[in-house]
Amino acid sequence: MRPLQWVMNAVSAVSGTSFSVNAVGGTNAVTVNFSTTPGAVTLVYQVDRAGEAVTVTPQDISTAAGLTALRNGLQVNARVMVSAVPQAGGTLKAYVISYFTGTPDAL
Repeated sequence: MRPLQWVMNAVSAVSGTSFSVNAVGGTNAVTVNFSTTPGAVTLVYQVDRAGEAVTVTPQDISTAAGLTALRNGLQVNARVMVSAVPQAGGTLKAYVISYFTGTPDAL
């Protein structure tokens, strides 16, 4: 099964184990759910760009520090790439989340 990936803008900050996004230029938000359960945790990467330097930092969101990093980095209008499986009811179950910080156009 090939992963589904979207580059989106966050339209809500993280609340519990979800946040909302819409496609770049889109208007219909969709809820993205993720797991913080050890052994089934969603993979999360913070991607920072400063000029031509790109740094990728894995975040272990099964820990308080990792979840805090995700909450701090994934704010409204943050760029985010999600690999997810669509769920009944129109939500997405993420298995990889990459959020981008630093220089715009980090993709």
